Amino acid sequence: MMEALSISLEEAIERVVPGDRQDEIRARYEEEATQVIRRIRGVSADGGPKPWFADWDPASGYYWIRQRQYLLDTVGRTERELESLDDDSDRVLSHLEHPLDSEPFTTRGLVIGYVQSGKTANFSALIAKAADVGYRIVIVLTGMHNSLRQQTQRRLDRELGLVEGVGVGLPDHGLRWLSQTTAELNGDFQPGTSDPNVLQGNERVIFVVKKFGTVLDRLISFIEQANPPENVPVLIIDDEADQASINTGGNRGVPQDDEDELQLSELVDEVDPELDLEEELDPSKINAKIRTIINLFSRVAYVGYTATPFANVLVDQAAEDREVFEDLFPKDFILTLPAGPGYVGAERLFGRDTLDGTPEGQVEGLDVIRYVPDSDLPAILPVECKLEEFTPAIPESMEMAIMDWVLATGGLLARVEEEDHPSCMLIHTHQRTRVQNELAPQVQEVISRFRQEWRYGGAGFRQRLRDRWQSEFDPVTVRIDPLRARSFDEVEAQIDRLFRDPVRVLVLNSTTEDVLDYEDEPNIKAILIGGNRLSRGMTLEGLLVSYFVRPSPYYDTLLQMGRWFGYREQIADLTRLWTTQLLGSWFRDLALREEELRQQVAAAERAGLSPEAVGYRIRTHPAMMVTAQNKMGAGRVRDLSYAGRLIQTTRFMLRDPQWLEGNHEAVRAFFASLPDNFEVDPSGAPLWRGVDWQLVVELLGRYRTVQDRITFDADAARHYIEAQVAAGELVHWDIAIGSLRDRDPDLGGVDLGVSGTPEFNAISRTRLKDDPESIGALTNPAQKDGDIRRGDEEIGMTDDQIMRARKQLGEEEYETIREALLAQRDPAEGLLVVYPISPHSQPRTNSRKRLALFEDSSAAPPVIGLALGFPRSDSAATVEYLVNEPAAEVQAE
Repeated sequence: MMEALSISLEEAIERVVPGDRQDEIRARYEEEATQVIRRIRGVSADGGPKPWFADWDPASGYYWIRQRQYLLDTVGRTERELESLDDDSDRVLSHLEHPLDSEPFTTRGLVIGYVQSGKTANFSALIAKAADVGYRIVIVLTGMHNSLRQQTQRRLDRELGLVEGVGVGLPDHGLRWLSQTTAELNGDFQPGTSDPNVLQGNERVIFVVKKFGTVLDRLISFIEQANPPENVPVLIIDDEADQASINTGGNRGVPQDDEDELQLSELVDEVDPELDLEEELDPSKINAKIRTIINLFSRVAYVGYTATPFANVLVDQAAEDREVFEDLFPKDFILTLPAGPGYVGAERLFGRDTLDGTPEGQVEGLDVIRYVPDSDLPAILPVECKLEEFTPAIPESMEMAIMDWVLATGGLLARVEEEDHPSCMLIHTHQRTRVQNELAPQVQEVISRFRQEWRYGGAGFRQRLRDRWQSEFDPVTVRIDPLRARSFDEVEAQIDRLFRDPVRVLVLNSTTEDVLDYEDEPNIKAILIGGNRLSRGMTLEGLLVSYFVRPSPYYDTLLQMGRWFGYREQIADLTRLWTTQLLGSWFRDLALREEELRQQVAAAERAGLSPEAVGYRIRTHPAMMVTAQNKMGAGRVRDLSYAGRLIQTTRFMLRDPQWLEGNHEAVRAFFASLPDNFEVDPSGAPLWRGVDWQLVVELLGRYRTVQDRITFDADAARHYIEAQVAAGELVHWDIAIGSLRDRDPDLGGVDLGVSGTPEFNAISRTRLKDDPESIGALTNPAQKDGDIRRGDEEIGMTDDQIMRARKQLGEEEYETIREALLAQRDPAEGLLVVYPISPHSQPRTNSRKRLALFEDSSAAPPVIGLALGFPRSDSAATVEYLVNEPAAEVQAE
């Protein structure tokens, strides 16, 4: 109304909002108006959008404009939400090649979202805009289940206009889609119903297919038969791109999920006895089929979407196959979708610990987690007997969880008043269908008993629910938002409404005929029992209470089981998650790991890195694995303990003079705090001995880095030093300046703030041509033979120490001379070398892989590099990471 009539907020409120709701509406408006919309971040091989995108206006399109209007007018999305969706989908589109360019192209990208955070909305908008630009064929690869494929098909039917009378409606004649799949549960691709001529590029064609071997084979044969022209532009969307799409090198198709081997039939909907499900779901073969589809076209963009990208960023970048060529590593771009306002994820629910190098403390979660006592576990998990001997039972905690769902449903319906709303409870205890099926009648008995007690049992049961509402729900709601609070009298009337009809219990697995269909029953109220079919991709509308005790040792699997994540802020206070203390702590740990990976992408974006230049690291966990062993690709476990290591700055923000000057000033202030007198090491390096560790930590607090934690991160190094000092180590330091013995007039000198010494001779370091923000290496490495004192690791050491290190290296006690040298240092002593790099550094005349440090060095500030050498330690603070290591950096010239 404000926008349509050009009136103020107060005028609009006075016209249409009842008096008793005006404060609530006013507060809600102010809350939404002040929310910051975060934008998509990421890295790309080209350093940003493609040139063509600068001249394209999404408002000039057809499909996106129709979709936007439908989302605004019919679905009820706000202008701010649509602005965010518009900008984020633009960002993904901008990294694709223009479909009408004459040159062949193959783009590979990845979009990282959160679980149930709007990934489908993004790729639906991307498809609409891609069609506007000129992409003609769209292939959407969904998960492994018919139900998930159906859900995706229905969403695209509505938002793209694939079906008459549904959603946005059919486009104008001449602009209609030829959909090769339908929204039926078994509406996957069947070539007998399609004409291969549709792939000649004259029509807009879309396929929505699940990642299932037989289906993909049918699609491949269809494309081969059609023999599409080389100039047909194709967009492939790989939803749940970490599932089935990762090449596991021929290992078993579905990884073992826990100590009990999964039955493949419990993972999918197919029940054809002639199908070899292990063959159908083998990720290596699915991966090869996807790569085959890509290679059937000469102008194709492949975009993967996932909320759990751990396996994707660990894909071996160099892996190729003689038949299907390079793997699906997102070499062209990796983008991270932000969670929009109102999103409730692992961090919001469970909280997380402090990120290294960030000023804020730990993040506290909501008071909505309820723990299942260990004494209840034998009733719901086979912890005291073999699986084949186990029969589930309903423990007291599950009864309490069902009671919480009754209350939460009443609270939700009390808020919507005259309207209706779906509500469900999820029970996920074990992946075996037999266990689920045996549990279902017991759950039905409990909810039926509650219904009878509510209707005919007198005041006792009602009073019990009243007490629980007032003690368990009211306080949580008041702390989050008092305006949402409802009295039990209001809730009571809605529980009457809930119990008017029997409450259904649906068992959603491959052995039952139960179906959850929001098209047929948009306001369904039900308790859902399931496992794998509900653990990925499926959206459970109105999910209020979950009873989840199934442990999984994999980060990605555990996060995907979190069906309680999503845009749920308005019902967050009514949410209850019943789980074990172990799983609660694991989810908190996962929130930290999620955020760390996204921060790496953001840091890489700031540094201007390409996806292939970033060594993605994923912190390991003492009890969990990042992903299944057969999905780790090029991932290797590395650790953050700096014991026995020398770390160095190799990457600088060379286009940011203020950033460079800030580091120069930090180093000047550091040397100003040291004594005026220094000695000269036998190598010729100026050297201060016995410097207090606090001065080094203060320098690292001011010095800024763009490194990943595998090489150099000033904050991480500072935290490590502080942890070691607590153990009596690294308490004093050797400080050296890595300058030239004799001045090079072309390089000049650099003022480091040392009293009595105006300048130190600058050194030369140049940029890598293939990675212009990197100098490759900073230090002068030690040699294992020949003359000593040629390496920076030897600074401050005696001749005897150096020769002892060489001897131990020869005896294979250490892998490198650097490790052997650092092992000779006293654990209480660290080494810091400061390198003054001349802005006038130029590559050698015959160099083909190097660039000048600055294109114009006339006004460029000096570049200050740091290297820290850490001795071996038996008490080293260690945090492990799983890393996809980029190609080895080359030696500095």
